[in-house]
Amino acid sequence: MCRANEGDTMKTTKKTTQMMKTQQPETARVSIQRQRRRRGKRDKDGEFTSIVAISSDNDTTTTTKSIITAKKKKRHSSSKALKKHGKDNPSGGLESLVPSLIGVVVLVVSVAGMRGFRGRASVAGIDLGTTNSVICVQRLSKGVGVIDCVSDPLTGSPIIPSVVSVYDLQKESKEIKVGPSSKTKTLLEPHPSQIAVGQTAKRRIDTHPHQTFFHAKRVLGRPYDDEAVNELRQEVEFIVEKEKEQHLLPPLESVFRADHSNVALSPQQVGGYVVNYLMVLTREFLGHGNVKSAVLAVPAKFDAHQRRRTFEAFQLAGVSVARVLEEPTAAALAYGLHKKEGVEKILVYDFGGGTLDISVLHVSEGYCEVIGSDGDDRLGGADFDAAVAHLLTRQHSSVLENLTGYNGVVQDVKSADDEEDIAEILVSSCDRITDDLPLCKTLEITLEEYNTAVVPLFNRSVIPATRLLDDLTLSRDEVDEIVMVGGTTRMPQIRELVRRAFPKAQLNTHIDPDITVAYGAASVND
Repeated sequence: MCRANEGDTMKTTKKTTQMMKTQQPETARVSIQRQRRRRGKRDKDGEFTSIVAISSDNDTTTTTKSIITAKKKKRHSSSKALKKHGKDNPSGGLESLVPSLIGVVVLVVSVAGMRGFRGRASVAGIDLGTTNSVICVQRLSKGVGVIDCVSDPLTGSPIIPSVVSVYDLQKESKEIKVGPSSKTKTLLEPHPSQIAVGQTAKRRIDTHPHQTFFHAKRVLGRPYDDEAVNELRQEVEFIVEKEKEQHLLPPLESVFRADHSNVALSPQQVGGYVVNYLMVLTREFLGHGNVKSAVLAVPAKFDAHQRRRTFEAFQLAGVSVARVLEEPTAAALAYGLHKKEGVEKILVYDFGGGTLDISVLHVSEGYCEVIGSDGDDRLGGADFDAAVAHLLTRQHSSVLENLTGYNGVVQDVKSADDEEDIAEILVSSCDRITDDLPLCKTLEITLEEYNTAVVPLFNRSVIPATRLLDDLTLSRDEVDEIVMVGGTTRMPQIRELVRRAFPKAQLNTHIDPDITVAYGAASVND
C-alpha cells in the first residue's frame, strides 16, 4: 500500500497555512458572523454542536452554503412537527408519543378481539354435578362485572355432561384427537388426550358402555360397602370394584374399571377429567390462560371426607381452589338475595337429574348460612323419564310384536334391562325406518296420562321440604324466598306444587336452573 512521505506532508501543511493567512479580512468577518448566528440559534433550539465552516476557495464556500441551507430546512420541518404535537417542545417529550401510543393500544385491542380475547378473568365458578357440570367466569366490561357461562362448541350449550370415556388405544387410536387438552399440564393419568369427556363421552354410553363412566358424584368419598355404591353397580355396564389397599385409613372406596382394560379411575379422577375439560373450554372462550383457580360449589350434605375428595378432583386437574361454597349458598348469591332487604329465610329447591336436595338458609348482615338440609337421593328427573317409558311400553306393547325380523330390533328389546331402555330402542328404531313401513307408529301420551303416571313422584317431591321445616321448627310463612335449581324444576307442575306449599314466598326462576349454582359461584369476589 502506498503512503505519503513525511516531507510532502509538511510542505502541504505549510502551504495551506499561508493560504489561510492571505485570505481577505472581510470574508473572515462574514464567516465568523454567520457562525455566531448559527451557534445562537442552535443553542436556542437545544442543539449543542459546533461546525467550523471556514473555506479557502469558492467551491468549498458553495458546498458549505448548501449544507447550511439543508440544515435550516430540516430544523424548520422539525419545528412544525413540534408545534403540531407539543407546542414546539424542543425535546419532543412524551406528548409527541401520545398519538402513536393510542394507535398501538387500539391495534392490540382489535387483534385481541379478533382472536376471541374476552377480558382478564382469573377465577371461575364451577358446579361439578352428578349428571351435568357447568363453569362460569366473571369479567369486567365497561367497568361492570359480567358473568359468562362457557358453552361447549360441540353443542352450543353450557351444560356439560359429567361423563368420561376411555379410548381403547389399540382399537381406537384414530378416534383420539390432539387438541388443547393434549397440552394441558395435569396430574391425571391416562393423559386427558386419551379420554373423551362431555357430550362426546355421553354418545359412547351406548356404543362403548364398558368404557364409559358416569354418576361418579353419587359414590364420591363413600366406602365400597355403601348402599349407594351397590345401587350404582347394578345400574351401569362398567365395572365398579374395590380400590386396592394403597392407604392405611379404612374404609376402602370404589374405583371404575373399563372392561378388558388396565385403566381404573376413582370417582375423584373422573371428576378431575371433567374439571380439566371445563378449564380447556374456558381458556378457548376467553382467549387466554389466566384462569387457574376456581370457586368450588359442593352439596350442603357432603361431609368433610366427601368435600376433601371433591377438592382432590380439582387438584388432579391442576386447578387451585380459591374458595369452597355450599351449593345452596351459591344459588342464593346468584340472585343477590343476601343483599335484598327484608329477606331472612331462603329455601333452595334443587331438583336435578338424580337427586332432590332441599336447604334452608338464614340471611344476616349480607351473609348466608345453611341452617338445615334434607332431600331424596333416589328421586330425580330420570325417575320421571322411567315412568314415561313404563307407560309407553304398557300402552304400545303391540309395537314390540310387530318388530319381528327387522334389523335385530327385537333382540335388542329382549336384552334391555328396564323400561327406559325399551322406550329408547322403540323410538330409535322408528327413526331409522321410513314412513311407508306399517310397523312404525308414533308413540303419544296425553298430559292427563302423564300426570297420572308421575303422581307418586310429584307427591314425593314436596315431602323433604315440609319435613325439613318441621325439624327446624319453622312455619311455611317464615320462608321469604325460594330459589329453584336443577333441570327438573323447569316442569310447570313442580313449580306449581312448590308455589302452593309456600304461598307467601317469592319464587326465583329467571336464571337458567341448570347454571344457577355455577353462576353464583362465579359472582363471588375475594
